Amino acid sequence: MITKVRPHDEYLVFISNQFELWGISKKFIQDFYFDLVVWLCLMDLTSTADLLKHRYSSNPRGRKPRNNPSDMLRSLLLMHKLQYTSVDKWVEALKTNPLYAILSGFEPDSTPGVGTFYDFFDQLWLAPSPHLMNRKKKKLKSQKRKGKRIKKWSLKTLELLKNLFAVHVNREKIIIRLKLMIHCNSYLNLCL
Repeated sequence: MITKVRPHDEYLVFISNQFELWGISKKFIQDFYFDLVVWLCLMDLTSTADLLKHRYSSNPRGRKPRNNPSDMLRSLLLMHKLQYTSVDKWVEALKTNPLYAILSGFEPDSTPGVGTFYDFFDQLWLAPSPHLMNRKKKKLKSQKRKGKRIKKWSLKTLELLKNLFAVHVNREKIIIRLKLMIHCNSYLNLCL
């Protein structure tokens, strides 16, 4: 549930107040960041909240969304304009360069984290499914357990040996020898 949406006029006032608060001179902005400031000031992203309103829960169980969707979108557009390709690096740039945070619409002391941006990506994805195609995942073949295979092999060996030695030796001696052979065989398999 989006509680308060800041109009574009308030965003412009916010920028000018933050520039004064952080001591960023107008001369510095004109020399180095003039094109970015003009580009962002011409974009009115207020309607973003109306477009994404249905993507937010009306009764959130946890914390209410802290960031304005228009500020998040503005920040992503600025990230793209400045050619950052990693959200991690962009979040680091927002924390280290207060000008980027101010232009995005955030206070430099409370910029969103990486998880907030990825949550916003989920809100932007308007499709009902998180996948582009209705393709089902392939099921992987389950691997056979070694324990079962060794057990089956041991039983077969046991029966073969029983049949071979049953004619010549007592039954008790065969069972004792077979158990000894199975233990030795499993011990050798573990060692190898």
